Amino acid sequence: MNPDLLSVNSHFFNMTCNSFLLCFLVAVALCLGGPVSRASNCKDSYVDRVCGEDQTNLWLDIVFVVDNSEGMTNAGITSVAAQISSLFVAGQQLGIQSNNPRTTRVGIITYNQGATVAADLNKFTSVDDLTDGVFNVLNKVSNVQDSYLHAGLQAANDLLEQQSFNTDRGHYQKLVIVYASEYKQSGTQDPLPLAIRMQQTISISTVAYGQDDNLGFLAELSRIATPGYNFTNQQGENTVSELRSTMLQVNCYCPNGWFQMRQSYANENSFKYGVCLLPVTLQATWTASKFSCRNHWNKAYLVNEYTQTKHDYVLQIVRNTSAFTQPYTYFNGLSYVSGNWQWEQPDGQDPIILQNWSDWNPGYPTASSTATVGVNVQTSSSSLTTGWQNTRKDLTNILLVLLGVYGCFSQYTDSPAYYDRRCGEDLGNLWLEVVAVVDNSKGMTNGGLISIAANIASVFSNNTRIGTNPNEPRTTRLGLVTYNAAANTVADLDQFQSLDDVYDGVFGGLAQVSSSDESYLAHGLAQAEIILEAGQTAVNRSHYERVVIVYASTYKGSGSLDPIPVADRLKTAGVTIITVAYDQDGDGALLHDLQKISTPPYNFANTDQAGNTIGEIQGALLQVNCFCPNGWTQYRASFTDVYSYRYGVCIQPTNLNAVWRAAQSACRFKWKNGYLATEFDANKHDFILEAIRNETGFIQPFSYHIGLNYVKGVWVWDQPVGWPQPQLQTNYAWNPGYPITSSTLTGVLNQQRSSDVATGWQNISPLSTGANYICETASCDTENYCSSSLAISLLLLVGVSDALFLPIHKLDDVETTTTTAPTDYADRQCDSNLENLWLDVVVVVDNSHGMTKAGLTQVDGNIATVFGYDTRIGVLDYEPKTTRVGLVTYSSDATIVAGLDTYQSYDDLVNGVFDSLNSVSATDESYLAKGLSAAEKVFQDGKSTANRTQYKKVVIVYASSYKGTGDLNPVPVADRMKTAGVKIITVAFSQNNDDGLLKDLSQIASPNFDFANTNKAVVEEIQGAMLQSNCFCPNGWTQYRESYPFVGSYPYGVCISATVIAASWKTAQLSCRNQWKNAYLVNEYNVNKHNYILEFLQNNTAFSQPYTYHIGLSYSSGTWKWDQPFGISQLPIQEWSYWNPGFPKTDSTLTGVTNIQMNEEVKSGWENVNQQRSPQMYICEVASCDTENFCDQIDSVF
Repeated sequence: MNPDLLSVNSHFFNMTCNSFLLCFLVAVALCLGGPVSRASNCKDSYVDRVCGEDQTNLWLDIVFVVDNSEGMTNAGITSVAAQISSLFVAGQQLGIQSNNPRTTRVGIITYNQGATVAADLNKFTSVDDLTDGVFNVLNKVSNVQDSYLHAGLQAANDLLEQQSFNTDRGHYQKLVIVYASEYKQSGTQDPLPLAIRMQQTISISTVAYGQDDNLGFLAELSRIATPGYNFTNQQGENTVSELRSTMLQVNCYCPNGWFQMRQSYANENSFKYGVCLLPVTLQATWTASKFSCRNHWNKAYLVNEYTQTKHDYVLQIVRNTSAFTQPYTYFNGLSYVSGNWQWEQPDGQDPIILQNWSDWNPGYPTASSTATVGVNVQTSSSSLTTGWQNTRKDLTNILLVLLGVYGCFSQYTDSPAYYDRRCGEDLGNLWLEVVAVVDNSKGMTNGGLISIAANIASVFSNNTRIGTNPNEPRTTRLGLVTYNAAANTVADLDQFQSLDDVYDGVFGGLAQVSSSDESYLAHGLAQAEIILEAGQTAVNRSHYERVVIVYASTYKGSGSLDPIPVADRLKTAGVTIITVAYDQDGDGALLHDLQKISTPPYNFANTDQAGNTIGEIQGALLQVNCFCPNGWTQYRASFTDVYSYRYGVCIQPTNLNAVWRAAQSACRFKWKNGYLATEFDANKHDFILEAIRNETGFIQPFSYHIGLNYVKGVWVWDQPVGWPQPQLQTNYAWNPGYPITSSTLTGVLNQQRSSDVATGWQNISPLSTGANYICETASCDTENYCSSSLAISLLLLVGVSDALFLPIHKLDDVETTTTTAPTDYADRQCDSNLENLWLDVVVVVDNSHGMTKAGLTQVDGNIATVFGYDTRIGVLDYEPKTTRVGLVTYSSDATIVAGLDTYQSYDDLVNGVFDSLNSVSATDESYLAKGLSAAEKVFQDGKSTANRTQYKKVVIVYASSYKGTGDLNPVPVADRMKTAGVKIITVAFSQNNDDGLLKDLSQIASPNFDFANTNKAVVEEIQGAMLQSNCFCPNGWTQYRESYPFVGSYPYGVCISATVIAASWKTAQLSCRNQWKNAYLVNEYNVNKHNYILEFLQNNTAFSQPYTYHIGLSYSSGTWKWDQPFGISQLPIQEWSYWNPGFPKTDSTLTGVTNIQMNEEVKSGWENVNQQRSPQMYICEVASCDTENFCDQIDSVF
């Protein structure tokens, strides 16, 4: 313990726990300090809080692991018993007590050659029990010489896991204290690997009980111990004192994602303070930052910097947090009030006047009545230091905030992103339907009414958009009701269309109380109900959360005037009710009464610290505006307490057996930016376990996929497509013996080994091990607008708190065919959005004996993954870009498992594939010809069920062998299908790496579409082939490709068409625009395109030498430019050009360009011509039909 800080022990907070939730989240750690009165707290000492030292309030789970081999000796083991007994003091609470969460459970393990549970964690219920028990079990050594610490540690680990499962102590810190007389390491008995794994979630302290003063033994045990927690009974060391200090240090930790302040930032084992810090990247004013801090954690506040050491430590956090960039700028808790600079403190405590040390930048603080808050500013990037400056509290250009809070539970991380997303906190993006219900009876008083008007106006003054806006859905509509003996609608939800409207309407409507003493809240709530119902029919905002804010001066009513039935009816309908007790006499009774009306925990009073009611209401609104799509569960601090702190994360347990890769793909399909669930910490792990225990379809022993997977040598967590995957930082949940070192076991599932223990991680094959799975996505909130409760949301997170909002399509939006301008000087590529794939696909699978069951399972996973990238399966009335998938199996004969209309969702497809492809047939015969013929029939039958003649047809073949001659030869069938326009993709599923199979199947496949399962990128190859198949030209148009003679060369997303009727350049341009939507005169960005067009014309009998044809180049505004679709800016010519000698001619009338072949020995070149004269044939160009550009017909001319 730091001796300089011992004097502040008397200043610890004496917090009491009023509920389990309060203790779980905050108060437990705050209760660690010594008992003091409220008049004696930290502010008197002007130092940062140290960890609590009141051992009677210790709350841990401790297991003593004691060596009882012969080497310990009877004297030694009796001494150990005495020492364990001495560690616990009178008044310390042991066991589990229903009325006191601050208790410690103690277990004892003895070990020699093996290990024995001498006392489990529930045996001792008092210090006297422990004293008696420890001497009973530790009274003599065994007659065994061997001493394997590995056995003792494994038993301790199992005991902690088993007796923490299904309890409310999952968040309690765990400590193992080892007493060893020797250290043995040999193969599987080496304790070090197990200790390293345990240290991810369990602290380990060691006591070297050497009989011969063996310092080498102490050094060995130090490798087992958590740094700083290794001791010895030799050399007169006060082991009892050291172990007591260790227990208190283990019981002093921070919430997940927070940084615990230490004496030295660089030394993780240096002295720890009872203070935690959280960097927050959030654009906000100082005032909004203050309230944001208070909402982040109970008793949180803007950070103080009492000393240079604290200032420097905060700066180190900033410098090591990736969201902060130089020059650093972030708010601190300094503010100027009543002539003094003072530091913020937790809500309810007086601020502390600035003393002694300060760190003002030169020229600061400035004398200003408005610049009254503190901000840390780095004046130059070269200084690497920050200093204080005073600024206005209403400025919003300060992006970064730090918060401070007293110690609670902790997880040290290297990355601020390694914790679960918070709910959005941008009040400017609030999107709600709110009705303020205000008591204007005489008892409210005019002064109270004016105060309420100011409160309402202030709540919505942080840039909240009021009203409706056709260009921005994130708006809040606000209605206003007053009530006394009756209720009156001052403003419905459409009256206020700006913040100015709110100010005028609220201050005008709440100017004077009525003459009535009666105050019936039931009337006010009923009127709010009418306004909310009417507002839903006016505009399409049914998915917006609804809120009623009640300001009451009294509570009256019984019978038909009882407000509780009306409030219950509103809350049942999903309306959140916030109450503010505007008590004029401050007796607290009104606050108690209104608690029956409000939605927990949204019951406030105007007697809270000045101004805090605004922050409390804003915090409540932000929480209400943070919710999950239908069918998803919001992750919160406690599963059992539905009102505990909610995160901006939603999970969905899925009772569907799938391989890991298919599960990953299914999550991405379930919701935009969905992914397999993360378990960054033990609390999330336990929450998910509780969720599936309450989910029908999950049975013990539980087994379900999560998002952990092995990529490029590291374990990483799954994230939405395109986002970086955070690396695993805490190996807290691996089952014993895992992870197994294997290049194929790269997925992870949670596996419950028995019904008596919790689940743990096991690495498995992502393509062969089936299980249920858990999906995750971001909540709908101020950072993530959801267009309806069933629509697909779009969220782009730069960090946990940094989010960019982008408009999204509703499910009933009509997609229009558009072509975008090229972003660079290159021909358009085929679009590659798998979500928008529109094809008819038949999967043809060899299920003969030679495929093997394992091979068939891999095919299942491959199919599910290929279509798992948000591809829409089936037919949708509102969205034409969908893919139908049929399924055929074959061996000696073929079976149509599913027609093109069987699967109407991705889940249908996955269920159908896994159900149908679960066993091979008994025959070795495998005739692909029959499988292909069955696919032909599927396509033929599919024509009659949907008008999809323009959709391209694709067959995907999975074959384990190649057989058949004569009528069973698959080549003629394949050729017939390819001639009819069907693309065939083949996957050689060889069990013995037979290259011959791949070669044989190449005869069946369309050019470049023959693949093998031995290629790790086979999924991407199949998807690429489908995207190429989905990139094609309307009838009569030719797709531009890398090489004209080689039809299998790379195709571009561009189509060309030759028109053999001569026309002037201008007429040709207009003609192209009328031949197909968004068509234009052809461009020639490079020589390859120029030569391709010439070869194309040479193979058109309507053209003859010398070749002459118009292209899309024209002169305007002093520049040669290429034609583009109507309405899109033309592109200026760059780099390459191909003018004939003497061209271009300087002539204002020659502004069009024609390709002209001067003689038959040379290629054509450009010449500028008059746009209104010189009729020639011409070439048109248009974007291909593909996943970006849906073509609802391919034959008719627009």
